[in-house]
Amino acid sequence: MELKKGYKRTEVGIIPSDWEVLALKQVLKGIADVDHYMPQTREIGIPYIMTGDLKELVSEIDFDNCKEISIGDFKLLSKKIKNSKGDVILARYATIGTISYVDINFDFVVSYSCVTIKPNPSKLLGVFLFNYFKSSAFKLEVINIINANTQSNVGIGDLYTMKIALPPFTEQTVIATALSDADALISSLEKLIEKKRNIKQGAMQLLLKPKKGWVVKKLGEIVIYKNGTAHENSVVESGDYIIVNSKFISSDAQVAKYSNEILCPVSKDEILMVLSDVPNGKAIAKCFLVEKDNKYTLNQRICSLKSINSDPKFLYYLLNRNPYFLGFDDGAKQTNLRNIDVLNCPLTIPPTIEEQIKIATILLDINTEIELLEKKLSKSKMLKQGMMQELLTGKIRLV
Repeated sequence: MELKKGYKRTEVGIIPSDWEVLALKQVLKGIADVDHYMPQTREIGIPYIMTGDLKELVSEIDFDNCKEISIGDFKLLSKKIKNSKGDVILARYATIGTISYVDINFDFVVSYSCVTIKPNPSKLLGVFLFNYFKSSAFKLEVINIINANTQSNVGIGDLYTMKIALPPFTEQTVIATALSDADALISSLEKLIEKKRNIKQGAMQLLLKPKKGWVVKKLGEIVIYKNGTAHENSVVESGDYIIVNSKFISSDAQVAKYSNEILCPVSKDEILMVLSDVPNGKAIAKCFLVEKDNKYTLNQRICSLKSINSDPKFLYYLLNRNPYFLGFDDGAKQTNLRNIDVLNCPLTIPPTIEEQIKIATILLDINTEIELLEKKLSKSKMLKQGMMQELLTGKIRLV
């Protein structure tokens, strides 16, 4: 295949003619980890960063919740390597390949589960390297190394010999700025979504709290109850109906199984609730509000609750992971809610449907705003991945 003008074929693929292919050891001041020693935790001390504290965004190391150690341990561990602004931190055990960039000037130390990588600032921009380490090309190289090793880790020697396609320094800066701007947008959306979720939680606690004039009813007085049925023999790879099971309800991604048979139909505005879960699980009494007819079929150990003279959306918010149901989880054995357990659930509700609708509408508006932000976040992450693929290979050039 004929090469596009201004490009060349290399061992790492087709890149611009003025880019170089170099081993990391040619563009680094060094790579090191601390001694394999686990210091004791102190209530107040020097931050000690482990793999779980790396957040994969510039300036997003979790210093607020990390372990802290004594000054003595910090000095001992820092003899081998001391972290500073511009370093790249890479996890090489556990969550291998998780990466963070150091953009602060205060003292901290990184666990031996990670390595600190110090770019040579005259040849390699740290933020460019940080983004390269997040690229699919690097992730594939890490997988190949792990598969070749007897232990699941990436060694310092492995890192030194890795090849990188490197643009001129000016272009590194432009690429890194564009990708950092994308990261900043992603970070701001994540923080805004977290803020909105906290607002929603506070609103739910306030709006669903019993008020003067509200009435006490058992759930069995205001719903029609129905159990699901087994679907094992009707599961297909892709079908007309979604089988509503506990995984579908409890998973944020709504992992689905399908059927071409609607063995246990449910209708719009029915509330579907998980009846069984492991000890201390997150699925018991998790609810799903059906938004469309002829789309779902109800699996066993899931029940349907069809509201009578009450607003189904208000009831959904009141029932979802309701503390009454959580009280059946003893933390020792699987929780199984019986029909009678569900129907005896005591609820304090507004006496009129109009008031219930007003409360549900406020909560739905907040929820809709969160869903729109989550879609924007997902799109931004996809765009960032596309940018990385194009910019880090030189397919698109910004200079």
